[in-house]
Amino acid sequence: MFTIYTYPGNPRANKSLIAAQYAGVKIDVPSDFVMGVTNETPEFLAKFPLGKVPCMMTPQGPLYESNAMARYVAGLRADNTLLGSSHYESGLVDQWIHWAQNDVDAPVGVLVYPILGYMQYNKKAYDIAKGDLNNALSLLNNHLQSQTFLVGERVSLADISLVCSLQWAFNLVIDSAAQAKYANVTRWYLTCVNQPEFAAVMGEVKLAVEEVKADKPKEEKKKEEKPKEEKKKEEKPKEEKKKSKKDDDEEEEEVLKEEKPRLSEEETAWLAQKSPMELENVKRFLSNNKFADAQAQFWTDFDFKVYSVWECDYNYNNDNTIEWMTANLMGGFINRLEESRKISYGALTMCGNKPYHLQGVFVFKYKEVPTYVKECPDYESYTFKQLDVTTAEGKARFAEIWDAATVDGRELKERRFFK
Repeated sequence: MFTIYTYPGNPRANKSLIAAQYAGVKIDVPSDFVMGVTNETPEFLAKFPLGKVPCMMTPQGPLYESNAMARYVAGLRADNTLLGSSHYESGLVDQWIHWAQNDVDAPVGVLVYPILGYMQYNKKAYDIAKGDLNNALSLLNNHLQSQTFLVGERVSLADISLVCSLQWAFNLVIDSAAQAKYANVTRWYLTCVNQPEFAAVMGEVKLAVEEVKADKPKEEKKKEEKPKEEKKKEEKPKEEKKKSKKDDDEEEEEVLKEEKPRLSEEETAWLAQKSPMELENVKRFLSNNKFADAQAQFWTDFDFKVYSVWECDYNYNNDNTIEWMTANLMGGFINRLEESRKISYGALTMCGNKPYHLQGVFVFKYKEVPTYVKECPDYESYTFKQLDVTTAEGKARFAEIWDAATVDGRELKERRFFK
């Protein structure tokens, strides 16, 4: 007997349910499951300690994480090719599954969650996510130029996973213009969702005609309101003087003078300076040792002159009522910090129960939060404050967020490291 616990229409659960259709496996989905209630009972948590959905009960025991569940279900029948028809194809299937999780799920979440009311709209985050999704669709469109499916000549778990990742995007934000632009992706998507096995789970699939836009916060609406145009006096256009090459050169010099460098001279010099504490060595050291055992050595080697430590707290924790969506917020923030990787090391935690609390701690090679971090679209959603780790209290706070099973009395649900 196989049972999946989830709320209706969850794309993550659909991965396993569609795979089950291909594998000829019957999976029960209890209709009395209530998100935020059923998954927080002692009986449920005894089987699934994280309380995350979807999760699955198998004859061998409990299983969670949607990709692991889907792989398990796909492998229940030996004569199907959902996991690839060769060792190489199995690698390709995994490649696309991981790509969907890393390069598609995050931007789709940023675009779709504000529409669904799960997070606030942020224009900067929206613009970055729209670009990331377009980049992903472009890559996918090129791949599907000569391919019917992602791997081989039949539907595989790669197709199932990626269709589920794009389900809400095609329904809400990939409009008819984008569908035409990425015609190969649209053709592939429609080919998949019209297969009987997909249709049995997803039902009738409708594509967006126009992109659905989230309601913007009042503050952003005010900023975008155009001031009333003042009546301009009619003036005869002045004859333009012919520009000489000298004039063009002078204008170019003026533009260059007005353009401010991305990093200040001070920050550039700070990042360039040598330190006996190499961050890459610290990352390896902490990855290979438990912090409880390594913290004494960590603080002994810490370069307090060059590095600083910062705590961050998500500004909209009261909105975090769905666990997997909150986990996506955390993952999206980490993904978009890529440019600061060489000068940053951090941990983000998700704690508590409905609402879930996001907070973290970072080590930066700068006395302030670096520009690379401030330019991340998620930065505005967090409040950063410096920790004085020269004190016992500061070190204890760092250890709590970095390593403890509870933070501020809230039980740890998940911790992710940026390294």
